[in-house]
Amino acid sequence: MISGSVGKHGKFRLWRNVYQCSHCEISNDRAAYGSCVDINNLVLEIMISRGARVLYGMLGVTYSPSETEAVGVDDLKSKINLFSENEDYLVKGFDSVYVGLPKNYANAAMDGFRRAFLDGVEVELSRLQIFYAAYGDISSSEQVFEKIGFVSANLIAGSCSGNFEESINFMLEGNPKEK
Repeated sequence: MISGSVGKHGKFRLWRNVYQCSHCEISNDRAAYGSCVDINNLVLEIMISRGARVLYGMLGVTYSPSETEAVGVDDLKSKINLFSENEDYLVKGFDSVYVGLPKNYANAAMDGFRRAFLDGVEVELSRLQIFYAAYGDISSSEQVFEKIGFVSANLIAGSCSGNFEESINFMLEGNPKEK
């Protein structure tokens, strides 16, 4: 898991399965990953602070080796265990979190995939599949899931440079990370 900050008070966490081609050496140092890295699935959780409000969402995306008819959403009933014993959702404690993805949030995530594609990200939309999601009762919105979809498509396509925190912060906030 990679974690970092978004803006002054926001946070993100990224879980990913990374595979490298046979001539690259696998390293636990995220800066050592070269251009041959292939992320075929990831889960991105974000919490963005907006004054007294918080925007929250969590989206798991896989990049299928074969094309499907369209961007798909699995039944999201999978019981993946992302958290260690002392961890929980970023907004747990001040918002109710539900596993699943309402249709309007799924459509917003797909809009983020399309925005990335239209921005020139080399990702085949028909190979993307949403396999996990969580949203907050109060803190989630279509806007936040569109942003997560956009960032996820960029990460799947390898558009993120070596520093994940700066790249994710820039894609979510549109400005360099504030110190």
